[in-house]
Amino acid sequence: MLAARAAAVTAAAALADLLALPPGAAAGAPSYAVPSGAWARFQSDLNGAEGLATGHGVTIALLSTGADTGGFGGRVSNGPDYIFKPQMALTHAIGTLTAGLIVGVPGAVRGVAPDARILALRIQPDFYEQGYSAFFSGQSSVDIQAVDAQAIRYAVSHGAQVIVVDSVSYQSASPALLSAVSYALSRNAVIVGMTIGSGDKQNWRYEYPSGIPGSSGSRR
Repeated sequence: MLAARAAAVTAAAALADLLALPPGAAAGAPSYAVPSGAWARFQSDLNGAEGLATGHGVTIALLSTGADTGGFGGRVSNGPDYIFKPQMALTHAIGTLTAGLIVGVPGAVRGVAPDARILALRIQPDFYEQGYSAFFSGQSSVDIQAVDAQAIRYAVSHGAQVIVVDSVSYQSASPALLSAVSYALSRNAVIVGMTIGSGDKQNWRYEYPSGIPGSSGSRR
């Protein structure tokens, strides 16, 4: 049931990212067309997952931009910041939006796992922050895989049963990342990674951490 819940959570996040992609983002490369009936299937899968569990007693580590914890009724907290300090308010950052999809907003929106708790770890800047392009183009000094590995280990050691990694590396998995994923799996944690299907990456089939055996991927 935990794996099904994790899949539903990351599907929601992936859908939000898909809808947010600007037109022509992969201009000049093969485009990804959303399959016919995908939205109906998403709604059906999400509704089915809601009947399995509410996330009670589950801690979900969200490795993303960090989150604005206000308005979640104490169910969302921030852990360490593994990169630079946020350059903007996180009210509308992807980490906050994803947390809302998972636990919902009390009195306003029901999440897919309303009784879960979110541990938000900042491993990447939001799309609208200064430094975003440099961070993902390799122009910054941040080792993305090393950051992912550190955050995964922190999440597991702090009780996370599900780890959602909203970060992608197109390099071969480093020993540190492989070790961190192995550690998480040995503690029965479910790792869910995003998979970006745009054609601007020739080696998109080898994305990490979702490309590591034992991890789950959700295309966006």
